[in-house]
Amino acid sequence: MAKLSHRLPYLLLRAVAGGFNALPLPAARKLARSLGRLVHVALRRGRRYEETLDTLRRALPERTESERRAIVRANYEGLAVLMAEFVRAPRLSPEQVAVLVDIPPDNALTAALAEGRGAVALGAHFSNWELEALAIGYGISPVAIVVKTQSNPLVDAYVNGLRTVGGVNRMVPMGVSVREIITTLRGNGLVGLLGDQAASEDAFYASFFGRPAATFLGPATFALKMNAPLVLMLAVRQPDGHYVLETERIPTDDLTGGATTENVARLTQRHVTRLEATIRRHPEQWLWLHRRFKRPPADLDAWRREIAPILAAESPTA
Repeated sequence: MAKLSHRLPYLLLRAVAGGFNALPLPAARKLARSLGRLVHVALRRGRRYEETLDTLRRALPERTESERRAIVRANYEGLAVLMAEFVRAPRLSPEQVAVLVDIPPDNALTAALAEGRGAVALGAHFSNWELEALAIGYGISPVAIVVKTQSNPLVDAYVNGLRTVGGVNRMVPMGVSVREIITTLRGNGLVGLLGDQAASEDAFYASFFGRPAATFLGPATFALKMNAPLVLMLAVRQPDGHYVLETERIPTDDLTGGATTENVARLTQRHVTRLEATIRRHPEQWLWLHRRFKRPPADLDAWRREIAPILAAESPTA
């Protein structure tokens, strides 16, 4: 029998999901934004809020303080809207998902799959990344999504059930994913990963908004080892609430020699830099609440010396 500490959050989640599902989508979104604002008000004097605001001050010093606070508020609203939309997944047909997430016909994912080598589809905690994956599974190709197993098994099963509705996408638990990733790419399939999660202290530290950010090397490593395209995919929320999928192939042709340490580091920095560029255009849609910089390097000066040649090589003028 499930622990009480697992059952209570699960039942609360199902209750909130049921409330959202009982409403038409526009009303559910409106309710979600209101709930997000309430949570924002309740937590804005807390430690996490101040930490998030400090991150924004360092990342976007050109913004005013009121603009940065508006971005934090948008994060709370955005998370609530994500939930209101995503819990509807079992009720949405592929055609309805296509209306919610517009996938341009000339997208980089479709072009990459046409080459027959599969593709590493790299997402981020940006707008509604859950709905984005479902739309790609329905509209382009099924996705093998690499996920971290949550500590609450009831919540984990419920969320993964939403992610796999329609039988198009499948979950690949992090830690046992290598063989599945290789098999998927060899079969000309899509492997989906989030490229902005905080890695451990022994990871590669990319430069992200001018700060060291511990970053997983997996996406770059698999792309180079398997000679598979690496594509950044981000669904940008529009003013009317629907999304437009933006895709960008991260160049690898100049990284000769395969998955060398230098090539993997350069490709990792390359996709982090491209993600940063999109976030700068739409800062309210990236999850600043995620503690991206929670594991700083032990020696900041040493990191600056190590990252300098990589940034120089990646400079447009290099």
